[in-house]
Amino acid sequence: MSFTPIVLTGQWQKPDGSPAAGSVVASLTEGLVNTSQPAAQIVNFAYLDANGNLAMPVYADNDTGTNPVGSQYYCTVTIIGSPRTAGYIVVPAVPAGSRSVTDAVIAESSTTLTSATASFTGADVGKFVYSPDLVVGTAIASVTNSTTVVVSLPALASGTGQTLLIGASASLPALLAA
Repeated sequence: MSFTPIVLTGQWQKPDGSPAAGSVVASLTEGLVNTSQPAAQIVNFAYLDANGNLAMPVYADNDTGTNPVGSQYYCTVTIIGSPRTAGYIVVPAVPAGSRSVTDAVIAESSTTLTSATASFTGADVGKFVYSPDLVVGTAIASVTNSTTVVVSLPALASGTGQTLLIGASASLPALLAA
């Protein structure tokens, strides 16, 4: 087992409804190890985009085999013109609303991904997906049919029978509110 990359998401607006500007820092409270593999990123940093959106890849800190058990991220959200917010979060390996299949097929450098069991729908467009053969931060760009999607980034390698996590993201505002 290794770490599951999850994309922290969120959207911030100014009081007038226009997009906010700012940044987010997510720092692990302790170094993580999973099956002797240390986590590559201890501190993660991202700016909000021009629409006030956050998309920051981090590693889940509750994967099976991850130690120390109970480690968390300390997140600081800095929005220009607003009070800073901060808190501790656990990034789930299987976020609420996500689903997983074990029959994904993709070819190296391709953006077409298939799965006989995924039952893709239009509601999947924009969802982040994770598989060892995909770049972290890859999202579903379009749905061709219930077994085929086009993803936003080309695959790193070819794979058959791959585990695919659909909805590999977690809302930072919701995690901070929990």
